[in-house]
Amino acid sequence: MPRARFVTLLPRWSMVLALAGLAGAESGCSNAASIPDFGPPDLEQIIVFYPVGGLVRGRGLAGAAPDGASHIFIKSHPNGSETIRTLDLNGEFEFTILARGGNVLEISGATDRSGSVRGEPAFLKVPTGTFSNRDFVCCFEGAQSQGTCQTTDERDAQLQRTDGGFDCPDPLTGRAPCTSDVECGFEEGEWLEIDFDRLTVTKPNAEGFISVAGTVTPRTLVSLQNRGLSGIGQPQEQITLGQVAGNRGEFTFPSLRARGDDELILQVLDLNGIRSPAVSLRVEDADLAGFDITGAFAYRPLTDGE
Repeated sequence: MPRARFVTLLPRWSMVLALAGLAGAESGCSNAASIPDFGPPDLEQIIVFYPVGGLVRGRGLAGAAPDGASHIFIKSHPNGSETIRTLDLNGEFEFTILARGGNVLEISGATDRSGSVRGEPAFLKVPTGTFSNRDFVCCFEGAQSQGTCQTTDERDAQLQRTDGGFDCPDPLTGRAPCTSDVECGFEEGEWLEIDFDRLTVTKPNAEGFISVAGTVTPRTLVSLQNRGLSGIGQPQEQITLGQVAGNRGEFTFPSLRARGDDELILQVLDLNGIRSPAVSLRVEDADLAGFDITGAFAYRPLTDGE
């Protein structure tokens, strides 16, 4: 029976997941049919985020997988969700799994895509995160051009006052000054920066897919949503994708279905729930590869010689 490793993953400002002090436990066996010679993954090189949109996303950096493994097996306990990922040329891997904060992930190297032969497992706990869902807006009193940020709940409470009054938070309380709602993102934890010049969105190809890539704050979760043409009144089903950026902040969504003029919303989050402002990117129209004339129809009487 292999010696299992139990680790609690706690967010840090440095976002360096120092998972030291691994304790050998007396319990915990892999479900593999047989045990290869390689040991457990290196949890210091694995990043796991708190659930976003009901899914837990993670990334194994170079050196995370044990020598000899070609795949990584991941299982969530107690719900039993599992996934098997193939290592890339650098030995890295990404994964998305159905789990909750506080669930335990079993991670082990495997020799095939079925995960039937696996090495020694290691275990880590999914963090619960510190993400705040409070929305802030800029509050103005009278004709003032300088306001103070307040929560939407505070605004609604002021609007329901029976005396007809409306008071904004006192700036002396520490609330951020503002002139627009966008500036109140600071109160929502939107402190990370995104450089538009380091983001790339390709035009749709012949199959209707685009690629989104770029460089952001290293080891952050990149959240990407295609809102389609909802900005001009044509809503569609919106699916949010996520990917953990690498040590240099690199990320790539290689295949996303999109059309010209679709609106993409991109935001990054760190392990402490600190975010960037949500940025809007527009998909360019696809290049015209050619066209066929299927017919000619007169819209006015034809004139001889013309």
